[in-house]
Amino acid sequence: MDENKSAEQMMMLMETLTAKGFEHYEISNFAKSNCYGMHNTNYWLGEKYLGIGPSAHSFNGKFRQANVSNNQQYMAAIKNNELIFEKEKLTPNQLFNEWLMTGLRTQWGCDLQQGRNKFESKWIDEMLEEAQDYFAKKKLLLTENKLKITSEGKLIADKIMSDLMRVV
Repeated sequence: MDENKSAEQMMMLMETLTAKGFEHYEISNFAKSNCYGMHNTNYWLGEKYLGIGPSAHSFNGKFRQANVSNNQQYMAAIKNNELIFEKEKLTPNQLFNEWLMTGLRTQWGCDLQQGRNKFESKWIDEMLEEAQDYFAKKKLLLTENKLKITSEGKLIADKIMSDLMRVV
């Protein structure tokens, strides 16, 4: 699809659903107030979650875990009181980037005080410095100590997030 046509349709979708009382609570999701998808909302807000079943993912705040995707292997392991999974310890940079990426996808944005409590304060300062051009172009806004993507910014959200992530 033509990029301009796609952007036009996305803006129309956002305007229409918002006018009908839906909240654009996450870049790819709309809902009536307080009727958000619970699992995904926990994911976007960086909360802990438990995944049960083949291919399910869990997160405990420091580790991400993925169950084996093969149904037969998963069921055989369960019958033997075992679990087959891969576990990944996230580095501070990975945790920061996930906090930034998942927070910016939501209507709640990234709480900068929470970010300063979790990560090195200079990381927040560096990220805000990188964001200056997006503030000037009204793609990002800072309100009540929360960094948020504007409606127009949502059209280039992946680019914004990529530009603001820590690269090591």
